Amino acid sequence: MLNKIKIKLLTFSVIIVFIASVITCQAIYLNKKEALSKYNLSAVVDENCLNGKLLLDYVNNTGSDVNELYFCLYPNAFKEEENVYNVAVKDRIDEAYPNGFDSGFLIVKKVLVNNREAVFSLEENEQILKVSTHSITANDGATVYIEFYTELPDSPMRFGFGESTYNFGNWYPVLCPTVNGEIIKNTYVASGDPFCSEVADYSVKITAPNDMRLAGSGQIIKKENADPLKATWHIEGENIRDFAFVLSKNFKLKSKQIDGTIVYSYYIDNDRLGQLALDCAASALKVFNEKFGKYPYPTLSIVAADFYIGGMEYPNIVLIDKNLYMSVKEEALEEVVVHEVAHQWWYGIVGNDEIKEPWLDEGLTQFSVGVYYSEVYGRERYKMFMQENEAYCKVIFKVLENLNLKFNKSIERSSSSFEHWLLYDAITYDVTALMLDTLCKTIGEEAFYSSLQLYFEENKYKIATKKDFISSFGKGTGKNISSIIEPWLKGNIHWG
Repeated sequence: MLNKIKIKLLTFSVIIVFIASVITCQAIYLNKKEALSKYNLSAVVDENCLNGKLLLDYVNNTGSDVNELYFCLYPNAFKEEENVYNVAVKDRIDEAYPNGFDSGFLIVKKVLVNNREAVFSLEENEQILKVSTHSITANDGATVYIEFYTELPDSPMRFGFGESTYNFGNWYPVLCPTVNGEIIKNTYVASGDPFCSEVADYSVKITAPNDMRLAGSGQIIKKENADPLKATWHIEGENIRDFAFVLSKNFKLKSKQIDGTIVYSYYIDNDRLGQLALDCAASALKVFNEKFGKYPYPTLSIVAADFYIGGMEYPNIVLIDKNLYMSVKEEALEEVVVHEVAHQWWYGIVGNDEIKEPWLDEGLTQFSVGVYYSEVYGRERYKMFMQENEAYCKVIFKVLENLNLKFNKSIERSSSSFEHWLLYDAITYDVTALMLDTLCKTIGEEAFYSSLQLYFEENKYKIATKKDFISSFGKGTGKNISSIIEPWLKGNIHWG
């Protein structure tokens, strides 16, 4: 409840007031729920492909009339070989496609709006679906039904499969959000992640071979085994930004509970390192709950997967390269797990446009790894981590200079504008972490973390911007932090 009620006299009038307050609270809750769109998804999976159905209960919370809706069809970024460098790291293409290029895609088969055939078209290399609707006024809604077919490529990526896992990341039509009056229609670019989406409620049914184990976003409510060869998982998720799942015949499972959240570790072989991944995730969850704000979901899954680029975040689930589950890579495994868990706060709960302002999630997440090290191992380990970030950046800058590649060091720019993916990596992750370290030292830890907690509270379940970040810190400190961070954002780096 929002307020504590002290009842001194159980009179009729007080009871009436109490009943009225309950009704009001219920109305507020219902209005909150009505403000969210809901994805009703079902999919029948046959190894690397699925037939899917989406019934979207759309709520127009844009503040103006809507005459068409746009959906991101991320799988179609994997369709043509000519676009391969937008979905895979250019210098590691043999790891991305160990058996040669293989196409992944999504085919839209039918679209209905309010149970009527709708006019639709594909844009931006088939990565954007445009659906014409009747005029949907502000706060009104519509139902959009989409039948589709999705096929994974033979590739150990977030959307793809390898020897052990089938990774269904961004596998269905995702509604393009409206931010400050602009419809965000992001498609894949060469560096970083292209995702930007609103939170919604999800009700999902996944039917797959019975010998598979499923890890995913949301919470598994039940598993049915009506068919000897098939199983159906019923999954619910509230206030989540996306829905992903991974299937494998080889998963082992460990779990523990931290602060009311069940943390799962899905792994392939090594029991000790499966436990290590679980312990690191649980420790990170506890640290970030205390330093940033409470993780609001009942589950969090750490999943060893065929994924060649370290780790990948989705709501309530993160993918970790299964090759990190080796004794010689324990430190790397810990860092990647912690980094991806931190993304639950910066991208998952507090969203942002990952193309327009990638530093808002990746930079905050990289800094969060340092926070974890400080709380778990002590201040010296935090200092070492920041020194490692600085050293890495200097090496990358030197390498690019030796290649005679002209570049700038500004943080505040879109991921599509970076001259090389290594530069994106160094600046968006490491330089931003160093900027936040400088901000923390300048205003003091108490003011920094109270402001960061305020940023989290004010922007949870929203799509935040730099303006929101500065605003929260202004409220938290009573100061304008622009003079501290703007030089960094513009490329003026102050090495430690």
